[in-house]
Amino acid sequence: MKPLTSFSDVRVISLLCRTRTPYLLRCYGVAMSEEDLPKASFDMEDNALKVTDAPILSMPAVRLDPPPAERMVVFEYLEGSTLSAISRRKLPISSWEMWFDRLVQSLAWLSHVAGAPVMHGDIAPDNVMFLPDDQPVLVDFSSARLLDGECPIPPTMFSGTVSYAAPECLTAAPCPESDLFSLGMTFLSVMSGVPGKRLTEKRIRRELRRIESPFQEKLRGCLSPDPKVRRASVDASWTSLVYGMPVVTRSDVHVVPVAVTRTEQMSVIDEPTDRDISNAATTTAIKDVKTPFRSHIPSKCRKSVRDEVRSQAVTVRDCPFEKSKCPFLKAASELLSYEEISMLQ
Repeated sequence: MKPLTSFSDVRVISLLCRTRTPYLLRCYGVAMSEEDLPKASFDMEDNALKVTDAPILSMPAVRLDPPPAERMVVFEYLEGSTLSAISRRKLPISSWEMWFDRLVQSLAWLSHVAGAPVMHGDIAPDNVMFLPDDQPVLVDFSSARLLDGECPIPPTMFSGTVSYAAPECLTAAPCPESDLFSLGMTFLSVMSGVPGKRLTEKRIRRELRRIESPFQEKLRGCLSPDPKVRRASVDASWTSLVYGMPVVTRSDVHVVPVAVTRTEQMSVIDEPTDRDISNAATTTAIKDVKTPFRSHIPSKCRKSVRDEVRSQAVTVRDCPFEKSKCPFLKAASELLSYEEISMLQ
């Protein structure tokens, strides 16, 4: 659990409540005192979560016994180790690259669900956990924010880990590509065994030469001081998801992107799994606020990215996902029969 007041942008809490991906920490809602609970639906809209003036959606209120003294954000409990704890393990490059790509795509998917670019803001070895099955999970979103100009915490209030932060974060100009830099620094640090604070430009070049291609080139691009170079270094679907460009499925199959439609209300909690909270906590549904959550990306920013992508001859008419990484097929697998899924493939 984390205190509600420790979050830079409380809208991220709501976003994590309604986003389902195995590579991001799951949020269950907000725990509060018994006195606050009866008026929670009112407070969620007007007071309780308005540590800021930014519009947010409601979220579940979680009952804990005993109730907390202050309002706490409740996350799932994970058993595993941090990325820093496996820094010396000998693993094939393909495993590192697969983990890297999964985290990159999960962050992009979070922006897609939000309808605006989202920045984690504190990606570092201690904020990436590995479950017993070696599945990476990104944790600690207290520094995360939506980059839509509505976050009340100014960019000058940097709260990440300096040795893994992108240059623009230190000059109060963060962007979605800042996370790509931090993720690149994180992976290079654990693969080389060199702490981020000792990864100077000269040392980075030396350590990159020891990594096999093509992951070497991907990391090199993500560690560029130019956000445009970082963007071009990852899969084209990252740009499509983060900047709201069209993500088109096959023309002969009519599939509605599941994450875009709000068919799953935030007051609905999944059936308990191994990654769910203990039975001591129960959930009370909080009504949905009518304030629209989907923020508008500035048109100038959207046009700049679109023009750049078109200039690189990247067509958005083709599906940007590989079959094994398609989030729509994954979502469909939970809703459709085997025969229907075969048709989509």
